[in-house]
Amino acid sequence: MALVILFYVAAETVFPKQVRQIGTGIQNLLSQAKDIRIDGKPVKQEPSLQPEDPLPLPPPPLINPMRGLIVQSNPSGAEIYLNGKNTNKLTPARVNVPTDRNFEIVLRKPRYVDYEGSNLKADSIGTSWTASLQKARVAYLNIDVRPSRNVEVYVNGQKLSENLPVTGYSIPANQLVDVKAVNKLTGQKVTQKVRLYEDQRKELILQLDKNRRPSSQR
Repeated sequence: MALVILFYVAAETVFPKQVRQIGTGIQNLLSQAKDIRIDGKPVKQEPSLQPEDPLPLPPPPLINPMRGLIVQSNPSGAEIYLNGKNTNKLTPARVNVPTDRNFEIVLRKPRYVDYEGSNLKADSIGTSWTASLQKARVAYLNIDVRPSRNVEVYVNGQKLSENLPVTGYSIPANQLVDVKAVNKLTGQKVTQKVRLYEDQRKELILQLDKNRRPSSQR
């Protein structure tokens, strides 16, 4: 290549007119080559090779916002609630927890106090989490109301969702508990206070008929 360049420079120096004529002839040939015809028909020219556009870079891999966590309790067999939702799993079990935000785990087991773990972080607690449950001091009520139609029952102000009769409803032991029955249609109500010791069971029947108002006052 270097020899060709030297030859061209030397030729242009000695024969400048001839070199310019040769260059003009080459340009004419190139321009004519763009309009080549065979039997009067233009010949399609192959496009010159151009560098292809670079392929787009693949998107960065998505970071999984969830991670497995082994939840254990002592004793085992507690229901696992994650951010207020029941996972339908009992300890010990593996649950998926978020890694991009704090979360809450609640463990519930009959006759034990609910264990609440709040503001938990996956990076801080590692791959497993264990809670020790405290035995609850509770007693149990069997509750019924007569008559029971159109009746709502409240224990310490909390409305019960169970249908009557209610069996084995747990209440705090050694504490005074209010049990109230209300007729939704008439507004008639009756309240009874109960105190039971730990593990005691009691049958409680609330009689709305005793508080029925005289017809003259209706």
